[in-house]
Amino acid sequence: MNQTFEEWDELNNDFKQLEIDNKTYIQHLDQLTNLQKKCQSHLTHQRYRLDIIQRTLKELEKTKDKEKHKEDEEKIKELESNILKRKAQLHEVEQTLPKPNGIYLKIILGNVNVSILNKEENWCQNTARPAAPAEARWEV
Repeated sequence: MNQTFEEWDELNNDFKQLEIDNKTYIQHLDQLTNLQKKCQSHLTHQRYRLDIIQRTLKELEKTKDKEKHKEDEEKIKELESNILKRKAQLHEVEQTLPKPNGIYLKIILGNVNVSILNKEENWCQNTARPAAPAEARWEV
């Protein structure tokens, strides 16, 4: 009988540790969610600003005063190249953030957001190779 009570006490201590670990997990999850929102906001802002710069460049090309802008032509080409590089960088950043589910997943899962947080498992899933159970985050 004493052994049963000792096991119960040990189980209680384990549960206290579980509660502490779970609280830490929830805090980290909240931080992750906030960082994801922040990154998404930065991405949106970067794309908006890039759009403005590109429109300005197009307007510059349309102007009849091309003679005036010939001296800036090299700078303009460099800027266009930098814009393309930045768009690629933004795309890479975007790939690390959760995306809305496609129509098929919405039909099957409903309004559940599934994100694979582990890069290796995400790669395996994208290349259709079987992977170990994924560390997935489910949001309702």
